[in-house]
Amino acid sequence: MQVGSVIQNASSSYAMVLHEWKCFSNDYQEAWEQNSTPYGLVFHSGTGSVGLIRSNSVSAIRSLSSVEYFLPG
Repeated sequence: MQVGSVIQNASSSYAMVLHEWKCFSNDYQEAWEQNSTPYGLVFHSGTGSVGLIRSNSVSAIRSLSSVEYFLPG
């Protein structure tokens, strides 16, 4: 009977881990969607860069072919 209870406890703890992981993943995705809503795009034709404006951050992307002009030194 002990083997049966060990197997049952192991499977229930595995199910609990899966449930907790699912809850965490859902909460993380909802928070990311709320906080990462794009508010605007910025284009700079002179440097070929693109920027994404969000509520708490700004991201900039530019071509690697002209990165030597961007880095000092």
